[in-house]
Amino acid sequence: MDARLTWRPWIVLLAAVVLLYAGLSWRNRDENRISRRLEHLSKVFAKAPGESSLSSLRRAQEIAAAFTAQPEVRLGPYLPDLFNRQDLAAAVHHARALMDEIRASIRDKTTRVAEDRRSATTDLAVEGVFVYQGQGDRKITECRIQWVKEDGQWLIQAFEPQEVIKPPRRLRTQAPP
Repeated sequence: MDARLTWRPWIVLLAAVVLLYAGLSWRNRDENRISRRLEHLSKVFAKAPGESSLSSLRRAQEIAAAFTAQPEVRLGPYLPDLFNRQDLAAAVHHARALMDEIRASIRDKTTRVAEDRRSATTDLAVEGVFVYQGQGDRKITECRIQWVKEDGQWLIQAFEPQEVIKPPRRLRTQAPP
């Protein structure tokens, strides 16, 4: 039997795997871009103890730049709604200035890209740890983010927290009497 004949099925199989991988990665590239953008934003939002005011301002502006020029940011019943990048940057900077330390991590995330690949929705849970005047607090917030693609870049059009979950400070190690 010719050695070339034994290699043909393997070459066909390899080509099929490469095409399948390329097709799946093309299909999921928008979801991956959004996911990477969210991970980057959670790192930018974090604040280390002793961060300078200038660094905090730069990070607030970087966060605001991830939004469209006229976003719709609804933060809840006791906070003002924000409808432009300047107000958003100012609000983020103010919130970061109040906190001694901020850590944020994404716990659960589902992104759905529209058929036209021009808009998307992400539902996610963000765990935040905040230190204010030496006191720590931890909250999990479920959020909905509406995305639009502008000039090939995914930007946040709307942001709204859905529910805040305050986990218990500690779990009981034994059943109550």
